[in-house]
Amino acid sequence: ASEEYVRYVEALRKCYKQKLGSELLLFERFMNMRGRGGNHCFVGALPITSQAASGAQSVFEDMCQKAGFEFEVLPPAATWEMQRHELHEKLGYREYLTLTLPDNTVLLHQIGKGHPMNFAREVVASIIGKPERAAWKNCAATKEEEAQAAEKFNTFFSEYQPQ
Repeated sequence: ASEEYVRYVEALRKCYKQKLGSELLLFERFMNMRGRGGNHCFVGALPITSQAASGAQSVFEDMCQKAGFEFEVLPPAATWEMQRHELHEKLGYREYLTLTLPDNTVLLHQIGKGHPMNFAREVVASIIGKPERAAWKNCAATKEEEAQAAEKFNTFFSEYQPQ
């Protein structure tokens, strides 16, 4: 699974750079499923302008500071597997939020019980200059609109699709 993840991330990075002139921003939230057992991980990937990329770390830092959250800056690792190993060494299976910048610097925030579920969306919405997009209800679409968006993306990404 990790090899497939890396292939897709690199394909998205190349696609966004070549077709949009954009950078790739990743955000990830890992959490335990309290009372249900197991865990859940969400990874979001979106294109951002170079200007937004250059300010992403300061937006994350400012929002963490305002919320009273601590975070760490992890320098880019040589490989994704090394990055995962470093996260596991630091956190074990504790919950976390990461923001991976275009240069592969990882901004890490360990989360705990009561952490706002929407915090990552708020950070990303601020980075892209669309704070109204932080509320998922503002992004709701009909099934037809979702199907059209998926088809549009599949066409856009098709030549980069990992084999």
